[in-house]
Amino acid sequence: MSEIKSATRRRADRAWGLFGCAFLWGLLIFIMASYGLMNLAERSFGPAGRIVVGLVALVAFFMVFLRYVYRLGDWAGKLERTHKRETYRKIYRITALPNLKNICYNCSAEIKIGDPGWEASPWRKDGLIYLHGLNEKWGLVWIVGFRPDQIEFHCEKPVSQYDWRDFEYEGRAPRAPYQWYSAKPKKLCPFSVPTPMREVRLQFPV
Repeated sequence: MSEIKSATRRRADRAWGLFGCAFLWGLLIFIMASYGLMNLAERSFGPAGRIVVGLVALVAFFMVFLRYVYRLGDWAGKLERTHKRETYRKIYRITALPNLKNICYNCSAEIKIGDPGWEASPWRKDGLIYLHGLNEKWGLVWIVGFRPDQIEFHCEKPVSQYDWRDFEYEGRAPRAPYQWYSAKPKKLCPFSVPTPMREVRLQFPV
């Protein structure tokens, strides 16, 4: 298991490093090339040439550069989710309430003894086991760090919350946090926690 963890973690780290380098170097080259072409156009065609080249560069930035940068980011994100899926495989039951300082995120839901928690990547390096509380539509309700004596193993995950990009949805699939509140997964979360009756804006399980 440790070899799987280290291999997938290394691939994800390399992908994010490549993403960062490609974005920074690509942006620098794009700016320098655009500036040079704008100066050349101004010398050849006057201020109008500079404006035209600037507009073309602006369109190219949004239609070409950002498009391929985001594709690279999607690839890195997929490797990151693969690492998390292979590393965090368990579902626990809460046997004791957590300390308030260990609650990293809570969408106004009461954390109760007996609630299921999906093993998740840690938010801090504090030795705690971090769990996701998910509602029936896979929305993230809470993130909490627990000591081992505050939870008990329940079962292996039948499906990982980190595979949300591959779920089947009714209508358009979400691709970003702001789209998740309207997402309608066809398969409901099998181990969910109750959420408040009022409408809440839930995040996807990051």
